[in-house]
Amino acid sequence: RDERVSAICMETSAGLMGPRRDPKFLPDLLDALADFRERSHKPFLTVVTAGTREADAASLRLTLAERKIPAFPTFERAARALRRVSDYYQFVESLCYPTNERN
Repeated sequence: RDERVSAICMETSAGLMGPRRDPKFLPDLLDALADFRERSHKPFLTVVTAGTREADAASLRLTLAERKIPAFPTFERAARALRRVSDYYQFVESLCYPTNERN
């Protein structure tokens, strides 16, 4: 639990859905990622790059989202989403704990 790490982001590609993969590879990977997300105390998100396989990448992002693993097409979109979530929680905290009552 490194305090210097505020979130974990994993990059992958649409190639995970390729026809030459072991059919158990993707389900096993999804199970491992979902298990990690459940155990982690840090926000966990993924970036799924498409290359020339946008349909496969979109499908993989949807599959990850169904497993409650946020998935984005670019690091920029992932960072923007993470920033918005962080800003939201800071705003809520400021409503619940005025400045003089916060840590």
